[in-house]
Amino acid sequence: MRKQKLPNSFADWYNYRPTIGFKKPILIGAFSVAISLHTMVYGQSINLVKKEVTVESVLKEIRKQSGYDFIFDGQKIPLRKNIAVEFNNTSFGEVLEDLATQLNLDYSINGKIVTLKSVPANNQNIQSQDFIDIRGRVLSNNKVLNGASITVEGAVSQATTDTEGRFQLKGVPRHATVLISYVGLESSSFPALVEMGDINLNTNNQVLDEVAITYSTGYQQISKERSAGSFGKPDMAVVHDRTTSMNILDRLDGLVPGLTVNSSGRGEEFSIRGVTSINSNRTPLLVVDGIIVSMNEVALINPNDVADVSVLKDATAASIWGARASNGVIVITTKKGSKSDRLKVSYSGFMKLEGKPDLNYLPKLNSRQLIDAAQSIFDPINTTWGAINTPTSSNFTGIFVAPHERSLYQAHLGNIDGTTVNHQLDSLGSIDNLAHLSDTWYRNAFLMNHTLSISGGGDRYGFYGSAAYTDDKNYTPGSKDKTYKVNLRQDLKINNRLSAYLITDLSNIDRGSVPTVAPTNSLLPYIQYKDLQSNSLDMGYLNWADSIRTVYENRSKISLHYNPLDEMNYGRTNINQLRARITAGLRLDIYKGLRFEGTYGLTRGSSKTETLSQQESYSVRLQRAQFTTLSGVAYLPKTDARFYTADQQSKNWTVRNQLVFDNIYDRHAITALFGQEAQAFLTKGNYNTVWGYKPDLLTNLPVDLNTLANGIASPVIGNSGTNRSVLFPSTVAGHTEEENRFVSYYANAGYTYDKKYTINASWRIDESSLYGKEKSAQNRPVWSIGAAWKVSREAFFNISWIKDLSIRSTVGVTGNSPNIGTAASQDIIATTTNSVFPGGVGVNIVTPANRSLTWESTFNINAGVDFALFNNRLNGSFDYYSKKTENLIGYMPTNSFTGYSNITGNLGDMKNTGLELSLSSRNVSTKLFTWGTTLNLAYNKNKIIKLNRATPISTGAGMIGEQFVTGYDAYALFAYAYAGLDALGDPQVQLVDGTITKEPNKTLAEDIRFMGTVQPKWNGGLSNRFTYKNLSLNVNAIFNLGHVMRRPNLNTLWTGGRITENVSSDFMQRWQQAGDEQRTQIPAYVSISSGRTNLRNTDYYTQGDLNVISASYLKIRDISLGYTLPSTWAKSVYTKQISLRAQLSNVMVWKNNSFGIDPEILNNIYTGQNAVSFGVQVEF
Repeated sequence: MRKQKLPNSFADWYNYRPTIGFKKPILIGAFSVAISLHTMVYGQSINLVKKEVTVESVLKEIRKQSGYDFIFDGQKIPLRKNIAVEFNNTSFGEVLEDLATQLNLDYSINGKIVTLKSVPANNQNIQSQDFIDIRGRVLSNNKVLNGASITVEGAVSQATTDTEGRFQLKGVPRHATVLISYVGLESSSFPALVEMGDINLNTNNQVLDEVAITYSTGYQQISKERSAGSFGKPDMAVVHDRTTSMNILDRLDGLVPGLTVNSSGRGEEFSIRGVTSINSNRTPLLVVDGIIVSMNEVALINPNDVADVSVLKDATAASIWGARASNGVIVITTKKGSKSDRLKVSYSGFMKLEGKPDLNYLPKLNSRQLIDAAQSIFDPINTTWGAINTPTSSNFTGIFVAPHERSLYQAHLGNIDGTTVNHQLDSLGSIDNLAHLSDTWYRNAFLMNHTLSISGGGDRYGFYGSAAYTDDKNYTPGSKDKTYKVNLRQDLKINNRLSAYLITDLSNIDRGSVPTVAPTNSLLPYIQYKDLQSNSLDMGYLNWADSIRTVYENRSKISLHYNPLDEMNYGRTNINQLRARITAGLRLDIYKGLRFEGTYGLTRGSSKTETLSQQESYSVRLQRAQFTTLSGVAYLPKTDARFYTADQQSKNWTVRNQLVFDNIYDRHAITALFGQEAQAFLTKGNYNTVWGYKPDLLTNLPVDLNTLANGIASPVIGNSGTNRSVLFPSTVAGHTEEENRFVSYYANAGYTYDKKYTINASWRIDESSLYGKEKSAQNRPVWSIGAAWKVSREAFFNISWIKDLSIRSTVGVTGNSPNIGTAASQDIIATTTNSVFPGGVGVNIVTPANRSLTWESTFNINAGVDFALFNNRLNGSFDYYSKKTENLIGYMPTNSFTGYSNITGNLGDMKNTGLELSLSSRNVSTKLFTWGTTLNLAYNKNKIIKLNRATPISTGAGMIGEQFVTGYDAYALFAYAYAGLDALGDPQVQLVDGTITKEPNKTLAEDIRFMGTVQPKWNGGLSNRFTYKNLSLNVNAIFNLGHVMRRPNLNTLWTGGRITENVSSDFMQRWQQAGDEQRTQIPAYVSISSGRTNLRNTDYYTQGDLNVISASYLKIRDISLGYTLPSTWAKSVYTKQISLRAQLSNVMVWKNNSFGIDPEILNNIYTGQNAVSFGVQVEF
């Protein structure tokens, strides 16, 4: 066939032809440049209007205007044919579509080359029909497929699905047949529709190769079938749909078996396969694009930029990360553009609406009940008016006399009569002010995100970029939390052997707050902050009794009034943070599967905090009074503001170089890598406070800090617990610096024979400034070895209902480093402040050096099976694991002659065992309706085997306060064996020998009951996804089971004669008279005058076993309803696709307690109520 090429053509700009003059492309460092590049390649507009013109002339003019070359068979393309064209600022793609329609052509684009082909005669009838644009999404087992092939019968046009499983094809004949295929799955054909919806492909029973599922370890991408390790992957469609949080980790709740997301505030928030440490880091290692990052840095990752998440759970999967992988590893991979792909622009946004906190969540006394309770316990004899209303030298914290107390004491002193006091108390009792408190100090929470992304590429260049804005308004008025992000990834193929990429992720966080009250239902329910005209009230009595405040004001000549509402106008804190995460990589293909890979990461951060407290603010006035002497000498400026500034900088870098070999020889597949890595983490900061600050002039007044550090005598109000006021230098100004370093060497290898038998092995050694200096402490390698067998590929295996079966097992060692700044050899001395030091500053020894200190090591065993049943309608995996951690870091006893009772060292062992199950089912799958279910279930049993304590636990009270005890679960909860009330209403306990007593300090450690752990033993999620045409419904439930909690909101008012804050409604159910011990378990209130306060221990009740309850619960974490608009509607507003979604979050289904307590919310206010969000996604 003779090929004809138009003369004087432009070459592809990547071909480096000297006639063009283009230089080799470089990685572009700005978002706008990347966009303009892609526009240059694909977005040209053509202007050509001719009523009669030859095809050849048209192609030449298009080439001239666009720079594209055309390749075609000159004998089959009618170059001399006259046609009519009308292109007015018409896009290049639309021009090609018009020519293809007129001339019965198909075309394809490769870089700057357009290949034209004539359509066979038997297909020309199709060309004459109407054309439509089709779109849809391809899934398998309700998981999106990236890279599925979309073709049209009788046509050359084709497409592939993107990372979200979506595809689009233009100009498809209306009655054509669309063929969808994917490696390892059955190809399916469907009639062409504008909206093809979600298409589920089934496993191909005739194809033995399974779907190419890959995991990222942060060092390499590894396929599932070539690894024996235990990995986990969440359903990314659910992750992207969730709008409960902008933190990607929060969105993983219930989606990965073995990953626990514990939002209760007790135990670990995130854990993988249980807790493996006591005093060191207990959270998983976090990796983004191959670089270790902190929890705060992960929180800045835009979930819309995340392409994939891999959870590494066993030694084979995680040991490549060495001495920081015992807690498991979460690897996050961000999105990248595809080379030779069209320009894609999309917008995604949502807003989440959440109400104010519920102050009635845990029941307290109402105003009438509180007044009655206060009257019933009023004891002016033992708690005299003088005792609560007389200044002392140590009353620097202030004295608070509640309004109802003032009335009661005034009546007792004879200053008001009975009628007056009853009227005052009745007035207070009639006020129910919780609604007023909520409206005054809280607002509806609101979360909003907007993300605009763009991607595309040419033959050798691909990019993905996004710009995002997040506005997170919490419950507190006057606060702000806004995040601005720009992310750009660029991939460049320099030549056939060398490629590179650059990721630039920039974040700016702007936070602010004002001084506010954060009331809970513990506040007195009748408290009012505004009068009937909404004017703020002076509430100085919240800090001082009126008589005391008057004395201080007269002595200092400084007003100590306090208007909480006005305080919001007298101060402001602003925090501005800049974060830059830059990751670069190189790949050089050396020879037949051998390549060099380099990964280089740099994270820079800066944070600036400014707090301005104006001279009118209460805190400034109080501090001035504290540093004014009785003789009238003022040591702080009498006017203008106090200004605090803090600056912090961080710099973390990673350099990694590795050689990788990956090749397949006949039946042999070999993967190996060897590398070296160096990392450093540096944080520096400084802070300073000035007084007499004028914001307009940027000036301040001098202060004698040396004198204030040594303390001043006879102040109006002391601030040190004595008749002195001290301003410690560390509270005024200072500098901090912290650095640690790692150097590592690692190797990893895998071999697979005949796609049936796999062996994996890894080795790594870490050296760090966090360990002791002895070589035995530094040179301790971690390792793993694993094997897998693809049973279903054996010739003897012939079970029709089992389509896939694999068995795998691994063993190995992972590690965990000491926390930064707590145990390293250089963490010996630290500065301290005390008035006994000259200038108020000195140093002390924090911990003696331990040259033998080494990292905690965890020995892992894992066995698992992967399966697919019933023609792949049900598939999943099951794992059993055992983890034993040795050399737990903590305080261990040492020789007393050293002068220290204990030292930071390696002191104990811990064990975790567990089971994990993941199941996915395809319940219904038709062309219009699908229903799929996913179950993730995990069980973990934890036990501390050995713990060499510096001080053994001997008393019951000591045992109650411990979470880590030999022989018990980590995060154990202990309780007294409560034995009810005696005839006087005092709480009793039962000792281990059966004795019942109420005597304080009588219990020993062996008398205490183990109630369980606050860490869930069972956890997981259940997801159901339904689709019907363009409509989808996702219901995602999560559950945490088998753990316990101590019941919150217990009565704590047992003696004292005063009520200065609200108390539990349980107070009304307390023992009050003989015989009540038969109806209630709540101890009696005992006055001081009874002489019984020291003869009983109310902890026997509050920390007794009757107040330990189940923390198990089941919640629907989110219900999402989505709808994709018909394409005709989308086109009418010049878009390709518009999807709408609505979501309801945090719907409690079941909780295993009868007190109405949400185990995730144990505060006095309920902040986890249902949230509603609405979102839209638009593709242009």
